[in-house]
Amino acid sequence: MNSNTFRFNLLSRTLNEIQIETEKKESKLLSGSIFIFLVVVVFISIRAINTFFFIPDLNLKKTKVQLLENRIIQNANLVSLKKELSERATVLEPVITRDIGLTSLLEVAENLKANYQNLKVISYQSNSDGRLGIDIIVKTLDINRIKEIFEKSGVNSIFIRNISFLKESESYILSIKFSKQSNEKT
Repeated sequence: MNSNTFRFNLLSRTLNEIQIETEKKESKLLSGSIFIFLVVVVFISIRAINTFFFIPDLNLKKTKVQLLENRIIQNANLVSLKKELSERATVLEPVITRDIGLTSLLEVAENLKANYQNLKVISYQSNSDGRLGIDIIVKTLDINRIKEIFEKSGVNSIFIRNISFLKESESYILSIKFSKQSNEKT
């Protein structure tokens, strides 16, 4: 018999072939396990880096944003104060341009505000003859108290030019003219 004619094997695979195939499967299983392990290690590393480096940086940036917001609020308060001062300057402009007893007028106005509850100054006047005027709004009317405050401020002549009652706000508007005593002795 010729050995070339019958080269095929009807028996199942040899033990060697089965062992090689098993080793390949185990190798693939080991490679897959190592890959999964590496993915888990990389994920944990990324989370650790994020926790230790980026979150503190994020918190720092949040703190900076909060500080900037506080600064903006402070600037808004300054803008409103500037607006109020501008409005007061506009109200005082006629008095300032004439420069007649402005200090006296402001002293009396501040004394009134400090010593009379719920008082609001709505306008100031200054005449060329030296008499000053002030218009105020009060909730309760006490003429004697107002007179005492004027006298404590060094006012020697008081003239209440007008008293009006505002029904909708239940308050009084007083228009008062006065002249301040001179500090000089004659």
